[in-house]
Amino acid sequence: MSVNNVTDTIAPLVLQQSYNNATFGNPGGGIFLSMNEVMTIAAGKTPTPAMFELKVNGSVRAISSVFMDAAARYVRIVPDTSTQGMPQPTDVMTIRYIPPAVDNTGANAALQDAAGNDAAAFGPLSVDSIRPTYVSAQTNYTGSSIRATFSEDLINTFTDLSRFTLKEGGVVRTISSMAFINARTVEFIPANAIQAGTVVTLDYAQPTTTPTDDASIFNNNAMQDVSGNDMAAFTGKPVTNLVDLTAPVLQSARTTKDGLKVILAYNETLSSATAAATAFAVTLNGQANPVTAVVISGSTVELTLTNAVTTGDLVTAAYTDPTSGDDANAVQDPAGNDAATFAATPVTNLVDNTPPTFVSAATNLSGSKVILTYSEALDAVTAGTNAFTLKVGGNTVTVNSATVNGSTVELTLAVPVAQG
Repeated sequence: MSVNNVTDTIAPLVLQQSYNNATFGNPGGGIFLSMNEVMTIAAGKTPTPAMFELKVNGSVRAISSVFMDAAARYVRIVPDTSTQGMPQPTDVMTIRYIPPAVDNTGANAALQDAAGNDAAAFGPLSVDSIRPTYVSAQTNYTGSSIRATFSEDLINTFTDLSRFTLKEGGVVRTISSMAFINARTVEFIPANAIQAGTVVTLDYAQPTTTPTDDASIFNNNAMQDVSGNDMAAFTGKPVTNLVDLTAPVLQSARTTKDGLKVILAYNETLSSATAAATAFAVTLNGQANPVTAVVISGSTVELTLTNAVTTGDLVTAAYTDPTSGDDANAVQDPAGNDAATFAATPVTNLVDNTPPTFVSAATNLSGSKVILTYSEALDAVTAGTNAFTLKVGGNTVTVNSATVNGSTVELTLAVPVAQG
C-alpha cells in the first residue's frame, strides 16, 4: 500500500483585521489579525513587533508586543502605551506587515503557518475598530416575534440567549429562541406573545470573560461583527410594538361629488390586499348597482359603480366578509384583521348637479375688496382673477386676487373703491 504525502506550500493570508481597545473590562486589547489557516506558535518562530507598522490617524505608533492566540489562527498586535494611551475605536488605524527574507522552512521568526510557509508582505490594511450597535426593533402584528436590526454585519453563529433581556411593561419576559434572518437582523421568539399597547424594551449584556494573550477575540461568546468587534452592552432599547388584534371599523359611507364612486371610510389604515367587488352590494333607489372595481386608499375603500349617482338618489352599501376567519381576500388592516360584515347602510349622497347662483355684491368698509355672495358654499378652488371684470365709474379696476370664503368670493382690488 502506498501513502501520498501532500506538502503544504501555500502561504497564509489575512482574512480580517479588527481592533479592541481593552475597554469594557477587556485586558487583551490590540489589533487582531484573523488568518486563513493554523499558524505556528513555537517560541522563536513568531513575528516580532519590528515586522509590523501601525499608523494611528496617519502617524506611526510603536508596537510593544505581538502574540499568537492558542488556536494559532489569530495575531494580536499591542500598541505601545508608554507615552500614549491605547488608540480609541474612533481613531483611523492601518496595519502593515514587512516580512523578513522568505525562508519557508519554519526555521525563521516570521508570520508563518504550521508548515513553515511565510506570509507575504501585506498592507497597509484598514483596521475595523467600529463596534456594532443596536439600530431598532419591532414586534410582528401578532406579538409572536421580535426582529432587531444592528448597524453592521454580524457573525451569525452567536446564539447565547442569556445575553439578552426582553421586558414588557417593565417585567422580564422569557425568550425561547433566536435566529439570524440576515447578516444584520436577529429574530427573537418570546415564550408568550407580546400584548397590544405594552411598552417593550431589549437589553444586551457583554460577557465578563474577555480575550487575553492566548485567547481569540472571536471566542469570547459575545455578539460581534464579522471583524470580531464586540457589541457594547445596552439597556432599555425601545422595541416598537406593532401588535394589532383589533379589526377596522366602518365610520361612514358617502358618494363622490361626481357620483361615480361610493367611499367607505374606516377608523384605521387598510391593507392594499382587499375583498373582491362581489363582496359589496350597492343599491341605487332600491335597485342593484354592481361594483366594478375596489381600490384601497389609506383608510378608505373606493367602490366604482356601474351607474353614476345623481342628485337626490337614495344609495345604500353592504359588505360581506368572505370567511369567518382572517384571510387575504377581505377588507382588513395591515395586521390582517378582517373588517366585519355590515348590512345595507345609507350612503350620504354628495352629488350636486345644481350650480351656485349669484345673490349679491358689495364692497367692504375700506373699499379694498368686493364681496360676491352666492346661494351655497363654494369650492376653495376658484376662477383666476382674469375671469372677473370690475368697473367703477366706467373705468376698469384691476383685481389682484380672488379668494373663496364659504359662500362668498372676495376680490382684492389694486385700487380701493371710494365710498359713494
